[in-house]
Amino acid sequence: MTSFNLFLNTMATFLLGGWIGIYYREQVDKKYSRSNIVLFLVTLGSGIAISLLNYHLYTMKTIQISGFTYEAVNTLYLVAGSYFFFRIAEILAEKLSVKSVTIVKNIAMYSFGFYLIHPMVLNFVAKALPIQGNYMFHFETLARYILTLAGCYLIIWGCHRLLPFASFLFGKLPKEAVFIYRRPDHK
Repeated sequence: MTSFNLFLNTMATFLLGGWIGIYYREQVDKKYSRSNIVLFLVTLGSGIAISLLNYHLYTMKTIQISGFTYEAVNTLYLVAGSYFFFRIAEILAEKLSVKSVTIVKNIAMYSFGFYLIHPMVLNFVAKALPIQGNYMFHFETLARYILTLAGCYLIIWGCHRLLPFASFLFGKLPKEAVFIYRRPDHK
């Protein structure tokens, strides 16, 4: 088991997001960079490593490592993976249809609200849909993920639509609450 608590582990992806925001144009210009291959390999390698560490540390209880080592591998996975998928998302945004990008943008405008309420919604979903330790584990985990996303979106969208002070609760929101997608010909 690990007991080391690395502060940077919880801040790393937050700081990465801030750094991308500050240098957004430069980062978008790198979306087709050859370094994507390196980022992919680092993400894959650290993802496999953290999966094996979790399995042997917590499931099998066959190894013990220092907390710092565990947190370093986990932080590497989180940061490299986040940055790699940021670049992939930028490529997809360029290649996908306008409708698909609009849907993603309409969901993403609530991202700060998701950040704020997802623990509460996840807790509710976890009680409503317990995960069994059998062959259904992955399906149940996916179902929880989808229900949590849908629940967060519906709560924030409903508040945005019905409460005049929704921006106070969930950060800056557009004037009008659009449910996932509105065809351009509808006003």
